[in-house]
Amino acid sequence: IVFAASDSGEAINAVIAPLLSEGWVIERIGEVDRAVLWLAYIELRDLAHVPVRAVITEYTALAETCGADSGFVNALLDRLARDLRVAEMQPAGS
Repeated sequence: IVFAASDSGEAINAVIAPLLSEGWVIERIGEVDRAVLWLAYIELRDLAHVPVRAVITEYTALAETCGADSGFVNALLDRLARDLRVAEMQPAGS
């Protein structure tokens, strides 16, 4: 996951950038936040057997542990998951 994230950082930034709120640019995101987002992106994209909620919970906790903005990371991972795991993110009964 780490190697895939570091090899794909710029491509991941291109996926994350449109999900940011108006007025935000990728360069405004702290390095730790960005690293956590990159790792979570790879896991969401490549490890479909890991439940999306587990990925979001684990990487939000990692962000908090590392002093990153866990609320920001959580919100952005939710947006990423809705794009990467569409079926899994559908409300029950939809």
